[in-house]
Amino acid sequence: MLYGDLLTHKDNITCLLSEYKKTNATAIVAGIKVEDVSQFAAIITYDGKKISKIIEKPVKGSVNSNIANAGIYIFNDQIFDHLKSTSISERGEVELPDAIQRMINDGKTVNLIELKKWWIDIGRPWDILEANKIILKRKSHKIDGFVERGATLHGPVIIEKGAIIRSGVYIIGPALIMKNADIGPNTFIRPYTTIGENSRIGNACEIKNSVLFDNVHIAHLSYVGDSVIGSNVNFGAGTITANLRLDDKTIKMTIKGQRIDTRRRKLGAFIGDNVKTGINAMLMPGVIIGNNSAIGPGVVIYKDVPPNTLVLKKEDIVLKEWKLL
Repeated sequence: MLYGDLLTHKDNITCLLSEYKKTNATAIVAGIKVEDVSQFAAIITYDGKKISKIIEKPVKGSVNSNIANAGIYIFNDQIFDHLKSTSISERGEVELPDAIQRMINDGKTVNLIELKKWWIDIGRPWDILEANKIILKRKSHKIDGFVERGATLHGPVIIEKGAIIRSGVYIIGPALIMKNADIGPNTFIRPYTTIGENSRIGNACEIKNSVLFDNVHIAHLSYVGDSVIGSNVNFGAGTITANLRLDDKTIKMTIKGQRIDTRRRKLGAFIGDNVKTGINAMLMPGVIIGNNSAIGPGVVIYKDVPPNTLVLKKEDIVLKEWKLL
């Protein structure tokens, strides 16, 4: 069993399978060394291998462990009995770690395997960018779409079937252009960019280290950097996602009501599905735009925008008589 918001090297799965086959353990739990185990479920062992406790998000410094539950398991069918007898948590869920703890309390053997290859928990918005980078690093150059004369491709670039790369486009890989996307003319696609199916990136745009989902339209004169753009998003001409603070400090985001330091010097915007922006809209570093929202022309967004919100800029227009000398 693997949590859906994880990305990991396949050798880690092989390692768990090998351990399960050569032991009589009821379950195998993968662990990963982390700097701050309080953000995860901490694993306590008797001897470095046999698990005695799994403590969900312990108070910082309260446990003598730097091994977090990595969310990868192998169970035998006894897990179902323990799940049935596990009480509903305060979150209204049957918590898997609680069921595993019941196994341990009943005297079952639950072993820890510490992961040796890479692993990433995609639990925060900016983790999507890191996961995208990991995947693209492992891609090879492949052209199945149509590349016009005058386009330039460097490094590993994947152009899927039906995609069009127009003249003047400059792409530096790793980059992935998915099915039926239309890029250019005169567009700059920088490394670690994924552009989803049926998306349109028009004239004089620059996209850098970003993930664009399906049916995104960025018609012309726009910049997208270090950002995640949801499906069915339309940018008006000149929309800019700023990705660097003026004071060069690391960028903070608001996650579940708390300001979190991303520890990233460069980070752009996170835009939900079905969002529209007017011409010359500007999105400051680390802002979140909720689904189905619209940002009016010339608006500068410094704070997160809730879903289903229209943001407009109010100006006083002064009209005076004017005569040429």
